[in-house]
Amino acid sequence: MTGTSKALARLGVTGLGAVVMFAGLMPLTELAANAATYTPTNATSVSLSPDQDTAAVTTCNEFTATIAPSSTTTPGSVTVQISQATGATNGTSSGIRFCDPLATNPDSRGTVVASPTPGSAGTPGANTTVGATYCFTTTAPAAGSTSNVSCEAPFTDTNGDGKIVFGVLSTETGTMTVSAFGDTNGNGAQDVGENGDTSTKTWVSNTAANTDKINCSPTSATNDTGDTHTFTCSVTNANGVALSGQKVGFTVTSGPDAGVSYNPVTNTSTPASDVAHPGPGDATCNTTDNGASGTTVGQATCSFTNNGVPGTDSIRVYEDTNGVSGQQAGE
Repeated sequence: MTGTSKALARLGVTGLGAVVMFAGLMPLTELAANAATYTPTNATSVSLSPDQDTAAVTTCNEFTATIAPSSTTTPGSVTVQISQATGATNGTSSGIRFCDPLATNPDSRGTVVASPTPGSAGTPGANTTVGATYCFTTTAPAAGSTSNVSCEAPFTDTNGDGKIVFGVLSTETGTMTVSAFGDTNGNGAQDVGENGDTSTKTWVSNTAANTDKINCSPTSATNDTGDTHTFTCSVTNANGVALSGQKVGFTVTSGPDAGVSYNPVTNTSTPASDVAHPGPGDATCNTTDNGASGTTVGQATCSFTNNGVPGTDSIRVYEDTNGVSGQQAGE
């Protein structure tokens, strides 16, 4: 059997927004009002990576905070604040939020709260509400304008390796500011003397100017009938940065195994996979790796088993970006 792995690109158009960061001392009255809400964090050294990058809206994008001190006996912790100019008003389906970019994340996240930083529309904290999932503005901005949404959460380095991996997500195009700092007094704001770092996340839409790219190898291969064909696909963003935690699916579009597919949304194979008794079909793909345990960041491994009939299969591979089963327009 010959398997030809063909990669498709997901397209996007840039849409940028402005973000204003606020750092400073809170009024004493507000500090007292919020003292019981926010969790003190102890990091005295904080650095974020990447410094800046680009991804499509609705994808979970990974950041790493390297902190000190931290150990298995005394895990370090940091406060992470995200803010973005947005018009989102529906807390169940839109806005900005934290997410889990890894299948298993050794670091823990505390309660997400609205940023305590005061301000009017257009500054972090204005009109922010934390819904069941998203942080969003409770008041729709005037036509043609946006209101800045800002929320935060404490993160703890529970395995003591000095690194905290977390993810961020937005449903709207624009520029998000990601800030991590040691909130030693637990007031939810970065004060003078509290160490921290800031990164920029640019969110773009899924139309025709920016692309996440999928490159798969081998581009062709020959296997015995009845064997399993395995291929690897690397996912990168518009800047060529490898993306972890991305869902990859594929369909055999022609050949003896036409119709065999893997759906990354439902994590199912067509025909249904039988791990205990592998047979024809048994399609699978993992989400793109994060570099842990020697894996390659942004790489997914996919495979399926030939039905015993010789011939040439063609495979269409795609990145799922909207959580809808099957390959959608723009993916």
